[in-house]
Amino acid sequence: MNRIIASLRDGTWLPEARVTRLATAAVAGTIVFLLFLAVTAHGLIDYSGRPLGTDFSSFYAAGRLAGSGADPYDRASLHAMEKAIFGDGTPYHAFAHPPIFLLLARPLAMLAYLPSLVVWQVSMTIAYGAQVIVAILVILASLRLWRSGADPRLKGAALCVGTLLTTSFALDYDLMLLAPVILMIVAYMIEKPVIPFGVTLVFILWLMPLFVRGIAAAILLPLANWVLAVCFLMLIKQARTQ
Repeated sequence: MNRIIASLRDGTWLPEARVTRLATAAVAGTIVFLLFLAVTAHGLIDYSGRPLGTDFSSFYAAGRLAGSGADPYDRASLHAMEKAIFGDGTPYHAFAHPPIFLLLARPLAMLAYLPSLVVWQVSMTIAYGAQVIVAILVILASLRLWRSGADPRLKGAALCVGTLLTTSFALDYDLMLLAPVILMIVAYMIEKPVIPFGVTLVFILWLMPLFVRGIAAAILLPLANWVLAVCFLMLIKQARTQ
């Protein structure tokens, strides 16, 4: 038992060779499952009677409705469109996304369903991959900062901002983490030299929860993520100047 606990503690149960084997098995399993779906599908319906790419099917149907000028949030209309695309036995799949999502769904619905599904899956894979890269870079920078002799307030502020950067969501409730960030930056600047543009940065961070959702909806860009990235880089730069 002690050996098992020690192995779990030290991570020796998961050497590099085993990680490689598990990753290979995961890729192979995914390919086999996709082939299984292709072989057992009946048109656009999978073996269990659901549309291929079940969640995406409602996005596609909503895009088709939006393109025809109909209301994609009307349950009867959406279900009728889903039946028209996938067959009369298709169960209802709700479209619960905000209207801005139709800017993606409408162009995708202009393609045939299967090519549209492939484009959607590839796009999501690229987006998640980009987010993973950002998260790794932020984690590495944060680890380096915490191992340095920088002021603890800079470390704490950077950690909170970095936490927000590791997710693609930075709206409303997520921004509660900016409260300790603002407090730590202000506390640092009271005793230390003022961070260049620090006062302006604090003011922008204070305003963000009030306006970030509205701005994002208006310009269709996640403005908060860019502001947080600038904030994180400013904190890292300030820590290096000490």
